[in-house]
Amino acid sequence: MFQSLSYIQKCCIELLEDGEPHNIGELSDYTRQKAEEQELQGNFKNNYVWLALKRLTTKRDSDYTNIKHGYYQKGGTAVILKNETAPKMAAEPDCWSAALDTAVELENTLALCFSKDMYPTGMTEGEAQNYELVSKSAQQAVQTIIEGIAVCLAQQDDHANRISMEQAGSMDHPLL
Repeated sequence: MFQSLSYIQKCCIELLEDGEPHNIGELSDYTRQKAEEQELQGNFKNNYVWLALKRLTTKRDSDYTNIKHGYYQKGGTAVILKNETAPKMAAEPDCWSAALDTAVELENTLALCFSKDMYPTGMTEGEAQNYELVSKSAQQAVQTIIEGIAVCLAQQDDHANRISMEQAGSMDHPLL
């Protein structure tokens, strides 16, 4: 049957074998095309492709990775480590800085998305009020995340400064 997750995974693996990144749309189209070529019956839904990819990429020791939202690639963790925009796996200051940059970018994007110019046309007054309430809630949540990341960065800086001062102090008082 066409909507079988194992069949969908097989099609996704075929396309991902080239080692290049592919988005969910490409993977869905490829799967649909392969099913039509084989005259398979069944309903095709993009969420089946997403679920198949989710299971494929979260398997232990999988060679397939969700490299960013909606994009998949063969290469496992090596792809993530080679990707210069991806944060390091350990919670190092560079990782937190990347997280902060991403959160600020999200904040800016949400501000654009929720601007009055972007409201769907024809909204009732109640819909517009609800839209505005949701927008403020989302923006506040992102602001809370930004503040939390900033605190983590500050704590790491404090820790690094304390260690540096301790090491400098031990050099001033060598053992006799």
